[in-house]
Amino acid sequence: MYKRSFVFLFFLLGQLSAQGNWQAVTVSDTVVSFGQVLCGQQHSVSLTLQNNLDEPVNILSAVFEESEFSTDLSAMEIPAKGIQSFNIDFESSQNVNFTDFLQINLDKGIHPLIIEASAEAYYENSYYSSTQNLWGADLKAALHGIIDNHTELSYSGVWDALKNTDEDPDNPNNVILLYTGWSYKKSDQNTGDKYGWNREHVWAKSHGDFGTSAPAGTDIHHLRPADVTVNSKRGSLDFDNGGTLYTDDDGPTECRYDGDSWEPRDEVKGDVARMMYYMVVRYEGDDTSYDLELVDYTPSTSSKEPLFGKQSTLYQWHQQDPVNNWERRRNDRIDANWQHNRNPFIDYPEFASRMPSVSGEALTEEPEIAVAPLSVDMGEIPFTTKATYAIAVINTGNQTLEVSSIQSTNPDFTVDQTSMTLTTEQYAYLMVEFTSQAVEGTFTTTIQLTSNDPDESLVEIPVTIQVKNGTSLIGNPPIAEAFELSQNYPNPFNPSTVIRYQLSSNSHVRLVVFNASGQMVSTLVDREQHSGSHKAVFNSRDLSSGVYFYRLTANGNSGRFEKIRKMILMR
Repeated sequence: MYKRSFVFLFFLLGQLSAQGNWQAVTVSDTVVSFGQVLCGQQHSVSLTLQNNLDEPVNILSAVFEESEFSTDLSAMEIPAKGIQSFNIDFESSQNVNFTDFLQINLDKGIHPLIIEASAEAYYENSYYSSTQNLWGADLKAALHGIIDNHTELSYSGVWDALKNTDEDPDNPNNVILLYTGWSYKKSDQNTGDKYGWNREHVWAKSHGDFGTSAPAGTDIHHLRPADVTVNSKRGSLDFDNGGTLYTDDDGPTECRYDGDSWEPRDEVKGDVARMMYYMVVRYEGDDTSYDLELVDYTPSTSSKEPLFGKQSTLYQWHQQDPVNNWERRRNDRIDANWQHNRNPFIDYPEFASRMPSVSGEALTEEPEIAVAPLSVDMGEIPFTTKATYAIAVINTGNQTLEVSSIQSTNPDFTVDQTSMTLTTEQYAYLMVEFTSQAVEGTFTTTIQLTSNDPDESLVEIPVTIQVKNGTSLIGNPPIAEAFELSQNYPNPFNPSTVIRYQLSSNSHVRLVVFNASGQMVSTLVDREQHSGSHKAVFNSRDLSSGVYFYRLTANGNSGRFEKIRKMILMR
């Protein structure tokens, strides 16, 4: 998923017990990268599931955490030795990088399959290419750099500009007024006529004391035609909900007002918000004496400070009244005919949610703990058998996560760590171990993690295991009938991962790991091995994060076998 540049790594490793069911169901690829893809379009990748058992297996669920990724895989039965094809789809309106994980849950005690999916969504409009995957102050700075230094108009030149930008689509001789929606003659500019209109500064010019001077005083991104008396009534009031319904001498306006705020008609509330957002980004004080900012109170100023309210109300209006074709047409005309810059929040309204200075919604600046799974069923084991289960602990925040205490409430279950430190976008595995005695029954514990996450300082994970004498274990891998190199697990990994493979005959086996440049970094196996199932552990040691490949070459009585797979190391 996206969260600034954060990755939510919900890994569910599954059971590492005597069941040995790692190869019961396999997936054609556990890492799916869409690469750079266009926003607003659906993109798909096809994969397959292989049931290697001699009996059917049921898919219980297949889910992503975030809505940008989806799959057509659902609850169904995969026949014995059967193959099931499915798609992973991606679509986003945001030009940010996404990562999410598809969790496929299976029955018969088979561990869940995890597929990592990632995409870098970009806007077709290259005007905003410098905003790729930016948030907060960085995004604001990038947008400011795009839209500043626009072509400036004189205040008298604003008249002709508004006659073009706010032209009535049903009557080219008229303009549409902002607050009322009335259509007035273009020629009635600044007249004493009942239907006269003038130039309204939506960001009232006293809030910053820029008057009618360029650039802010003549910026038509926030200058709009308005009825003279309605404009006067609005004055320099902040924007907020509530107040008395205002009826002008020319008729009802659908606007409301009180002593410190103005509420425009519903049809243009979003328009007003997006004009205010433009002003906050455009005027940063680097080419003017004023730095315009939104505040969440009214009245915002009584001394010509460059402030305007009410921020939370404007964000509500922005969401409730989406961009329409009228706004898009106006934005296009300003860009093409007059100022040669655009309002980013009309082109891409989602920018607002990524900028606290605009939306008022703070980006997370704290550690955040996540664990997967939320509860553990270690299945069934026979007497005197050791079972282990790996729980992922993830820091999904943007500050270092300190897990100060890890403990099991039942001493029969042990954990391999009593504390851990995770930096931003980092995860680690917590191994839970249980060794059965000659006693049947259900055994439980709760794994408790205490951390510096301010919202969830204590996380509790219930764990259950069944012990039965002579348990018939379901899901043992079939005897190897052919050469096979499986996807490493876990993947992505840190610091180690397991690579499993099958030999159909006695063979000389060579298993090597090399980096993305083709340089060999490790030889895991180089010797004769008997037919059957095998595994090798790859420890990344001092290697850096990135994509690696592993290659299996086997020369035996039944011929030569060679296969390469990729894996991802994430520090």
